Amino acid sequence: MIQRILAAATVALFALWSAPSQSQTPDGRCAASAPWGLPQKTIADSVLICRGGYALLHDNSSRVAAWVSYTLDKERVLSCAPRVDGFSPDPAVPRGSRADVVDYRRSGYDMGHMAPNADQSWHPQIQRESFYLSNAAPQLPNLNRGLWRELEAVVRSWAYERGSLTIYVGSIYNQDNPTIGVNRVVVPSAFYKIVVDNTAQTSLAFLFPHRDGLGDHIRVVQTSVAEVERQSGVVFAVPDSKTTVATLWPINTRALVLERARLCRN
Repeated sequence: MIQRILAAATVALFALWSAPSQSQTPDGRCAASAPWGLPQKTIADSVLICRGGYALLHDNSSRVAAWVSYTLDKERVLSCAPRVDGFSPDPAVPRGSRADVVDYRRSGYDMGHMAPNADQSWHPQIQRESFYLSNAAPQLPNLNRGLWRELEAVVRSWAYERGSLTIYVGSIYNQDNPTIGVNRVVVPSAFYKIVVDNTAQTSLAFLFPHRDGLGDHIRVVQTSVAEVERQSGVVFAVPDSKTTVATLWPINTRALVLERARLCRN
């Protein structure tokens, strides 16, 4: 009898480890992805989604997320899992209220990750869930593959060097924005990212107008949390001043690249 109980307990523990997106209650998963508190925005028709790698508020009218929140640290950015592409509709969002892959075909826009795949590749299930289209928005290719991608790499280097971070990311849009596809997915007019150093309790904010030619250094899109709030209508929990444009943290992306190359050589 005792052996059966021990065996059952072992199976239960393994199940929790092997499927982290189901290892906590929804509220617990959201808290883990937003330790300073969930961003706040009132949207009449929306879905709050809590997963093992991120939390987000999906705007069902616009078919994009108003905000996505997740945490990142040194251990997670040193994952060696290869990228596995494969966007798909989010099963947590009702049909007719969500984007589909067909909406992006021949639209001229990339399916731009909000929480990047490379930040979510520390577990196979977490990585798969990063490709749900609730975690994406229409993005111009030059932005998605340019300065936006550059900031993603810089954030990972900060997690490697500084430790635990909380990241808020999302779209800025209104009902007058253009749409793509049969599901009328809204094309945002801007994107934002806020990065909180959970140890130093300081934050940085970035605001990307949705156009080409923004420049080649993230300092050109740095702003204050208050300005992101003003434009997005989302209220963010940060531990420091919202009105200050903080000094940009030192950037050294090479150190992480070299360490990943060493660890992932085989």
